[in-house]
Amino acid sequence: TPIILTDESACTSSALLPAPRVRMLRSTVASRVKATVLLVSAAPPATSLEKPNEPALSPKIAKMNGDLIEFAEAPRDVKIVDEAGKPLLGGDTQRRFFEGSWLHKYNGKYYLSYSTGDTHNIVYATSDNVYGPYTYRGVVLKPVNGWTSHHSIVEWKGKWWLFYHDVQLSGDTRLRNVKMTELKYNPDGSIQTIDPFAK
Repeated sequence: TPIILTDESACTSSALLPAPRVRMLRSTVASRVKATVLLVSAAPPATSLEKPNEPALSPKIAKMNGDLIEFAEAPRDVKIVDEAGKPLLGGDTQRRFFEGSWLHKYNGKYYLSYSTGDTHNIVYATSDNVYGPYTYRGVVLKPVNGWTSHHSIVEWKGKWWLFYHDVQLSGDTRLRNVKMTELKYNPDGSIQTIDPFAK
């Protein structure tokens, strides 16, 4: 099973993981686990946000060497398409990638989740191949209290959990607090949408 890592520090440059984080990953992951390691990051702007009729920005993906310091291959675009196989466009603000990608595997399928940015959703797409293309499937998390929405998804003790942030405690969009809630799948593998305000 691949280990999937995300790192937004690669969003604006081709720089690798910062050295302290590399050391941490090497000590906690690479030295104990024999696996393929992948890095998923936001891409440098390949499409202007002012061009709504062109394909949207894409995350990048690359296999890394076993030391987690260098890429084993050139990063490539992760294509996100609709059910007809057409790329999501920049103007499709409810579904297109904006930032904050995360990748996990469930029942043999890869789930790419990400933020839609200015529409404040966490959405997801799935693929049988870790490199894609990924087909858009739906919303994981509806907008939270605060402007930004970022997340991660992990399995722990037989259940799946969504970690995210909002500003319920601070009331200030730059001062975020972490929350977690159980993430549930339907029998067909789709994710049940989470409403952060539901009681």
